[in-house]
Amino acid sequence: MTNSSLTSLSWCPASIAVRDSFGQMSVTPALFEDETSILPLITQADLHLDCIYLPLENLLVRHFHLPLKHTRFLDASMLAQELADSAGIEPDDWWLTWHANSHEDGVSGIVFGLSKSQKHTIQQDPTWQLAPFILVDGWQRLNHWRPEQETESVAIIDADGEGLFLGFYQQGTWLGMRRLNLDMHDTQACEQIYHEVILSLQAMGFDAAQHNIIGRISSALKSTEPFLNNDQLQVEDYLEQRHITNLKLPLPRKNNPNTLNIRHGKWAANSTASIPRVWWRPITLTAITCMLWLSMTGIENYQLRQQLGSMNNEIIQAFHRGLPQQTVIIDAMAQLRQAANLGGANNSNSQQVTQQLNMISAAFKAHPWQMQELRINGNEVTISGKVNSLDTLNDISNALQKELGKKVKITDTDLNGNEVSFRMRWS
Repeated sequence: MTNSSLTSLSWCPASIAVRDSFGQMSVTPALFEDETSILPLITQADLHLDCIYLPLENLLVRHFHLPLKHTRFLDASMLAQELADSAGIEPDDWWLTWHANSHEDGVSGIVFGLSKSQKHTIQQDPTWQLAPFILVDGWQRLNHWRPEQETESVAIIDADGEGLFLGFYQQGTWLGMRRLNLDMHDTQACEQIYHEVILSLQAMGFDAAQHNIIGRISSALKSTEPFLNNDQLQVEDYLEQRHITNLKLPLPRKNNPNTLNIRHGKWAANSTASIPRVWWRPITLTAITCMLWLSMTGIENYQLRQQLGSMNNEIIQAFHRGLPQQTVIIDAMAQLRQAANLGGANNSNSQQVTQQLNMISAAFKAHPWQMQELRINGNEVTISGKVNSLDTLNDISNALQKELGKKVKITDTDLNGNEVSFRMRWS
């Protein structure tokens, strides 16, 4: 996945910029519906936003420290109470998002507050509400330069053509962040703003004698003071606009320490919104295809079950006709095969067995006898049983010959009182 696979929006106080799914960027002035509007208008039709960068200066930003043993004990209610106690901030006015780290003496970090009125407006706007990622541009920009070693303490500056973000990072915790807007290519403006940069960093805990400054600055800012001349600063003669720099950031990802998503907890985007819109159509078509396939498979299975049930009924009827003295125990066809010594019979043999049984059944219906054995081996059929007289035996033989259309041979007889045991065979 590349940056061009997401549609992102960057909002600065004076303008908005959109990077579409093809990587094309467009910048327009921030227009509002009226004087009371909180969000700028988005003129692009049918725009699906995957990521929104909010301006740092529009948010509440505070450092906090609490005597907790672990960050898992930290929640929004606790932070809201801390803000109310330390700064008199009304907790019900803000939706809070934070990053914290554990230390020996407690938990400290930085918290951002989005006004509840702005949050409500975003939720009511269908274009803004669909974005699964709503980010703080200053956080994302400064964390892009964050050192890999959390034990380091450094000041970080990330400049663009219209100003700079600054912050102080100490052993895994941000002690403050700020945005200053100015023309970063104007040497005179940089000279005027330099002292404010240093004072802001010092208020966060920065000490020029102990801590380095890393990040990106303009050549105009570099010329203001000698200690900015260090190898850890990336100096550029030309800096792109704030929007362009924001929209060129790496893709936001869930569970990434560099991604601080304002949409979290109860406000987290659902799974549908988190899927890039470019995938919606193929996913929908695939789902429809799967449903059609499952429906057709279900219909075919139902038809096969109906056919199987019908065939099973026919087999049971044939079973009763061929073996009237026995009952079906489990599987009629298997029982017939066992009775006929056809355990390995194929479909063709099964059909032949059924035909033979039907003809035997017709003869049995006209002249019943006591069935003892039925054996079918290929084209050869052997029957043994008992009747009450030789005349009845002859009648059975004649009836079978009539049904079969072939000669039936009586191979064995045994008179025992009023019963005649017999064996007959045909092929």
